[in-house]
Amino acid sequence: MNVGKALASVIVGLTAGALIGMLFAPGKGSDIRMQLSEKEEGFEEALIDKFDEFLNSLSEKFENAKDVVSDFAEQAQIRLDKMKKNDKNVMA
Repeated sequence: MNVGKALASVIVGLTAGALIGMLFAPGKGSDIRMQLSEKEEGFEEALIDKFDEFLNSLSEKFENAKDVVSDFAEQAQIRLDKMKKNDKNVMA
């Protein structure tokens, strides 16, 4: 699943949960809005932190994959050079 779809799913889920919560809430609307606005700040920070963790994890995985590909390319070049050398020795 790509990042855009995951983020959209989270936003849709949060919106649906908030609407259902408001429909079934026992308190007055003004009280509920006050509570939601207070919780919103903490939620926003937590969401940003989680997204940053995700990006850092993705960066680490990308760097690891880049190292693996680089090592593979080096090994392939070494083998190719050996094959070329062997071909020259056979021809001589």
